[in-house]
Amino acid sequence: MVTIDDLPNELMPRVFDDCKDVRELVSRSHVSKRWREASYEHPMYWRDVQFLRADIPLFFKRLNHRPLQTVNVACVHPHQPALDAISENLHRIAKLELHGKDEGVLLWTLSHPAPALESLELWTTANERRRAHTPRNFLGGGDAPRLTSLKLMEVIFPFAEIGSACFPSVRSVEIKHSDVTEGPYGGWAVPADALDRLAAIFPYLESLHLELCESDVEVAGLGPPPVPEFPADAPSEATGAFLARLRELKLCDSVASWSTVQHIPLPKIQNVTLSRRAIEQPAFLACIPKEGQLRISIDIFGDTDGIITISSAEGNTERTLLLDHENCYGQRDLTLLVAHTSWRIVTLSISDIAWNGLLAVAHVGAFTTLKTLRIIVPDDYWYAYGVQNDPDERSALVMPSLRVVLLDRVPVLEGYSEKRSLLESSLASIEFESQFVTLALRGVSLEEDLEEAYRTTFRREVVCPTGGDWLDLVMKLETEEFSESQES
Repeated sequence: MVTIDDLPNELMPRVFDDCKDVRELVSRSHVSKRWREASYEHPMYWRDVQFLRADIPLFFKRLNHRPLQTVNVACVHPHQPALDAISENLHRIAKLELHGKDEGVLLWTLSHPAPALESLELWTTANERRRAHTPRNFLGGGDAPRLTSLKLMEVIFPFAEIGSACFPSVRSVEIKHSDVTEGPYGGWAVPADALDRLAAIFPYLESLHLELCESDVEVAGLGPPPVPEFPADAPSEATGAFLARLRELKLCDSVASWSTVQHIPLPKIQNVTLSRRAIEQPAFLACIPKEGQLRISIDIFGDTDGIITISSAEGNTERTLLLDHENCYGQRDLTLLVAHTSWRIVTLSISDIAWNGLLAVAHVGAFTTLKTLRIIVPDDYWYAYGVQNDPDERSALVMPSLRVVLLDRVPVLEGYSEKRSLLESSLASIEFESQFVTLALRGVSLEEDLEEAYRTTFRREVVCPTGGDWLDLVMKLETEEFSESQES
């Protein structure tokens, strides 16, 4: 009988091909001495370093007999021998993730060329005695030709002045800081000319994510302390052109306030995400695509947040606005949104609170081009949508082009059902040609408690599978691609 141990030596490493990570590989290698020796020949053993910090120097010593091998290293709170080993072998590291207390030590470790480095993440926990660093020799002064992704978490903006280093290969930069009002730049963790510096350091950047906030806890009875306005400088003309070339931009919290957003050509950027203080009225309007038909989703995001997503029907632009519930579903913001988009919306997805908001602002104009209305059904759907009110007190949503109404249960709950009479009460708020409309049910069934004469006559009613993206589903329903065999 032939067993795995009968394989020739050159094929033995293949027994580790299906291992998900190096830990599984090491665990499997304990079968025998021969398996352990074979594991040393598998590329994964030398590529992913996630051992204890004390093992890193020894690992690199063992790697000396593999001069062309590149590795991925992740290390939390490394001691000095581990940092020295990483620094000395920086030229052969492809992916590096470092977590430490002293950002200065971490940056000093990275003062050599990194010709193989593709991704770099730096995390620090230092919150006292913040200071600026001028790492002119950071990664050999920019000698990292393969570096495409950079993340700086709780690290003071590490480039003290334009010209200190340049990384033309970098395409994605993410900078997060939870104590943005503590730092060397006039009391801030980033300089006022941060946009100019980013443009100079990463000239071919495609994705920029800035999330800088103040994490001070609330004072009992007084609420959180006020965060001052970030004093952003107007960027240069060259930086403006750089920002317009971005494919993705995410700005969150204090640094994304209007003082920064107003300098950025939002309409020219493909994907934009704004959060919190960034979403003042001018920024709100700037995020609405100027031309073309739109798909809009007004939804719940977490326990306290709302999310408005605005995208072009052609799929080439998307705007995501993360707000507090009270703003996302407030009459002011919904009125502003509807007033500037109602005649261009082809797909509208709304959650419970947004439904009541739309009824309050429907007088702004008819939804003349709307083809699909998705109503998200939560646990308290009929109560939250306020359908128990007198129909005469509700405004009508005029939707002459409506072709699909999708009731979508989120999250999915097996066996969930509601009475058709409650659906009819909700539909009383909409003016539409029901004989042309498909009623689609996903994750919810209707209990028939009305005589047929009192039911809305739809073109057809279908039961849809709960899996997959809802937008893909409604596109099939609009184009009649949904299987007729699934009609109820």
